Amino acid sequence: MFLLWMLFFSYYTYAELSFSPNKDSLKDSTQKVLQAINGDEKSIAQVNIRVQGAQIRNFRLYSDFSFAGLNAANKKLAEEIKSKIEKDLALVSGFEIVKSVKSPTIELLKQQGVEGKIDISFKFTQNSVSIELKAFNLINNQYINKTIESTNSNNRIHHHIAKAIFDMFIGQEDIFLRQIAAIKTQNNKQQIVLMDFDGNNQKIITQDNWPKISPSFSPDGKSLFYAVITEQGHGIIEHDLVSGKRVFRTKTIGVNMEPKIHPNNSCMIASLSLEKATNLYKANRDGSNLTKITQSLGMNLSAFINQKGDKIVYVSDRSGNPQIYLQNINAKCDLEGSAKRLTFVGNYNQNPSLSNDDSYVVFVGRDENKVFDIFLIELSNLKVSRITQNQGVNKSPIFSTSSRYVLFSSQRNSDNNSHIYISNLSGNNQMKITSDNASYDSFAINPILLQ
Repeated sequence: MFLLWMLFFSYYTYAELSFSPNKDSLKDSTQKVLQAINGDEKSIAQVNIRVQGAQIRNFRLYSDFSFAGLNAANKKLAEEIKSKIEKDLALVSGFEIVKSVKSPTIELLKQQGVEGKIDISFKFTQNSVSIELKAFNLINNQYINKTIESTNSNNRIHHHIAKAIFDMFIGQEDIFLRQIAAIKTQNNKQQIVLMDFDGNNQKIITQDNWPKISPSFSPDGKSLFYAVITEQGHGIIEHDLVSGKRVFRTKTIGVNMEPKIHPNNSCMIASLSLEKATNLYKANRDGSNLTKITQSLGMNLSAFINQKGDKIVYVSDRSGNPQIYLQNINAKCDLEGSAKRLTFVGNYNQNPSLSNDDSYVVFVGRDENKVFDIFLIELSNLKVSRITQNQGVNKSPIFSTSSRYVLFSSQRNSDNNSHIYISNLSGNNQMKITSDNASYDSFAINPILLQ
């Protein structure tokens, strides 16, 4: 991500600051940055094992959808909802759906190796749809009967049903009700879209022509922060998702990017180049009182704050090339103690993200073939393993809030577009979320659940 923005690093003038940067000087600075991070990759290509190493066995589930009593129009709607439920479950993996069982008694299902059974029926009124879910776990004999009603048959009712099924048979998981904010590039324009976790229900929330990157939500989910390049230069915007109002929180000379709001909602950290190199700066929630918090030589950027607000991971080239570091942070966004280096393989590592349970860090690494892949660090032993391998150009990884999944952007096959993928931590179930004729390069997950 930071390489992309170094290439964006341009020569705009802030009229209100009466500043006229030297264009040649900026070109030279950019070239130095590129040279500094362009070392010879050595050993990260040797990391070719997956977490846990073995294939994960899926839960065998028998499903029975009933359309009895529905007219033709409502039956069509019910079949659409059924397809959406099945797509949700396919995206998160974990299930093997069993369909071809005649006269499916419990004993016969057990003989077929089925471990769970669901019966789903639909009821439509003029303005609403209700879905009844009956779920029976054949392993522990647990049973639930749940009815979910919606005033609109085409909204998110399928996400709620899929969540109930997953919760019943595998464990609590909220990815179904999460919203994604993504930078979407289409027809040479970048806009920000909000979407459900399956890529549907997209809503464009920007209309300008500014390049954008590194979106992140405020802890209350009411605002989105992201970086832009305007005609006057770089800046970080806070975008109120209720009113649509946008306010610049930083607008300084040079790089302004990668804003992250502390979980206590009182301060933020961002990457800025107020001095010769890009460094991490803290600021008040409104962007005031900018203060540099990294003091080492070289670049320090791409910060990610954990959910508890007491740890931060970031990229630093203090060792000679970009590596991932972990450090403590307090409630005022001050760094505490010494930074701990996490990566010792590869000479180009970037875009770190911490899991909410503080067990893993996911990051992007580049191997000797100049291929970008997604890697995982187990913090208990610093073991590094791959999530992607020989699967195109991969970037911008983040964990789901449950820490069960990693979402990332990937450009694969002959497609010139990057799309959002979801994978389990072993990397053996990678599913494509977006599929339209557009490119999705960076994104964030809303910490607040959708209704």
